[in-house]
Amino acid sequence: MAVARIVHGPLPMDFEQLAARIPAVQWGLALAGDADLELHLACTDRHELRAVTSALRRAGAARVQVELVLRHLGPVTATDPTATDSAVTDPTATDPAAAPARSTTP
Repeated sequence: MAVARIVHGPLPMDFEQLAARIPAVQWGLALAGDADLELHLACTDRHELRAVTSALRRAGAARVQVELVLRHLGPVTATDPTATDSAVTDPTATDPAAAPARSTTP
Protein backbone atom coordinates (compact mmCIF):
# COMPACT_ATOMS: atom_id res chain seq x y z
CA MET A 1 0.00 0.00 0.00
CA ALA A 2 1.12 3.54 -0.71
CA VAL A 3 -0.23 7.02 -0.02
CA ALA A 4 -0.04 9.71 -2.71
CA ARG A 5 -0.46 13.34 -1.66
CA ILE A 6 -1.38 15.48 -4.65
CA VAL A 7 -1.37 19.19 -5.33
CA HIS A 8 -3.76 20.22 -8.12
CA GLY A 9 -2.43 21.91 -11.20
CA PRO A 10 -4.26 24.88 -12.72
CA LEU A 11 -7.54 22.89 -12.64
CA PRO A 12 -8.87 20.76 -9.76
CA MET A 13 -8.62 17.00 -10.28
CA ASP A 14 -11.77 14.88 -10.16
CA PHE A 15 -11.38 11.98 -7.71
CA GLU A 16 -14.11 9.84 -9.29
CA GLN A 17 -12.43 10.08 -12.71
CA LEU A 18 -9.04 9.23 -11.22
CA ALA A 19 -10.45 6.22 -9.38
CA ALA A 20 -12.20 5.01 -12.53
CA ARG A 21 -9.10 5.41 -14.72
CA ILE A 22 -6.51 4.14 -12.23
CA PRO A 23 -7.48 0.78 -10.67
CA ALA A 24 -4.78 1.06 -7.98
CA VAL A 25 -6.70 3.93 -6.34
CA GLN A 26 -8.50 2.35 -3.38
CA TRP A 27 -9.90 5.44 -1.66
CA GLY A 28 -9.03 9.07 -1.11
CA LEU A 29 -9.48 12.20 0.92
CA ALA A 30 -9.97 15.82 -0.16
CA LEU A 31 -7.66 17.92 2.00
CA ALA A 32 -7.21 21.52 3.09
CA GLY A 33 -3.54 22.37 3.53
CA ASP A 34 -0.38 21.69 1.57
CA ALA A 35 -1.97 18.87 -0.46
CA ASP A 36 -5.36 18.85 -2.19
CA LEU A 37 -5.92 15.09 -2.38
CA GLU A 38 -4.62 12.05 -0.55
CA LEU A 39 -5.05 8.81 -2.46
CA HIS A 40 -4.52 5.38 -0.93
CA LEU A 41 -3.06 3.08 -3.54
CA ALA A 42 -2.71 -0.68 -3.82
CA CYS A 43 0.11 -1.32 -6.29
CA THR A 44 1.59 -4.74 -7.00
CA ASP A 45 5.17 -3.52 -7.48
CA ARG A 46 7.36 -0.45 -7.96
CA HIS A 47 6.73 -0.43 -11.71
CA GLU A 48 2.97 -0.11 -11.20
CA LEU A 49 3.55 2.59 -8.57
CA ARG A 50 5.73 4.52 -11.03
CA ALA A 51 3.03 4.14 -13.73
CA VAL A 52 0.34 5.41 -11.32
CA THR A 53 2.49 8.41 -10.41
CA SER A 54 3.00 9.21 -14.09
CA ALA A 55 -0.74 8.86 -14.76
CA LEU A 56 -1.51 11.29 -11.91
CA ARG A 57 0.88 13.85 -13.40
CA ARG A 58 -0.68 13.41 -16.85
CA ALA A 59 -4.12 13.90 -15.24
CA GLY A 60 -3.06 17.37 -14.09
CA ALA A 61 -1.26 17.02 -10.77
CA ALA A 62 1.30 19.77 -10.22
CA ARG A 63 3.01 17.72 -7.50
CA VAL A 64 2.74 14.09 -6.43
CA GLN A 65 4.41 12.91 -3.21
CA VAL A 66 4.30 9.15 -2.64
CA GLU A 67 4.98 7.41 0.65
CA LEU A 68 4.95 3.67 1.26
CA VAL A 69 2.76 2.37 4.08
CA LEU A 70 4.85 0.08 6.30
CA ARG A 71 2.03 -1.04 8.58
CA HIS A 72 -1.39 0.00 9.83
CA LEU A 73 -1.36 1.42 13.36
CA GLY A 74 -4.27 1.22 15.76
CA PRO A 75 -7.34 -0.97 15.84
CA VAL A 76 -8.92 -2.03 12.58
CA THR A 77 -12.65 -1.29 12.46
CA ALA A 78 -15.43 -2.21 10.05
CA THR A 79 -15.54 1.42 8.83
CA ASP A 80 -11.78 1.51 8.18
CA PRO A 81 -11.23 1.29 4.39
CA THR A 82 -7.99 -0.62 4.99
CA ALA A 83 -9.71 -3.28 7.11
CA THR A 84 -9.28 -6.89 6.05
CA ASP A 85 -12.31 -9.06 5.38
CA SER A 86 -11.68 -11.20 8.47
CA ALA A 87 -11.54 -8.14 10.72
CA VAL A 88 -14.85 -6.90 9.32
CA THR A 89 -16.72 -10.21 9.56
CA ASP A 90 -15.14 -11.53 12.76
CA PRO A 91 -15.34 -9.12 15.71
CA THR A 92 -12.95 -11.33 17.69
CA ALA A 93 -10.25 -10.54 15.14
CA THR A 94 -9.85 -7.08 16.69
CA ASP A 95 -11.68 -7.39 20.03
CA PRO A 96 -10.75 -10.41 22.15
CA ALA A 97 -13.53 -9.48 24.61
CA ALA A 98 -16.05 -10.28 21.89
CA ALA A 99 -14.96 -13.92 21.81
CA PRO A 100 -17.40 -16.40 23.37
CA ALA A 101 -16.53 -17.51 26.88
CA ARG A 102 -14.93 -20.94 27.10
CA SER A 103 -16.14 -23.51 29.56
CA THR A 104 -13.51 -24.79 31.96
CA THR A 105 -15.47 -27.94 32.91
CA PRO A 106 -14.79 -31.14 30.96
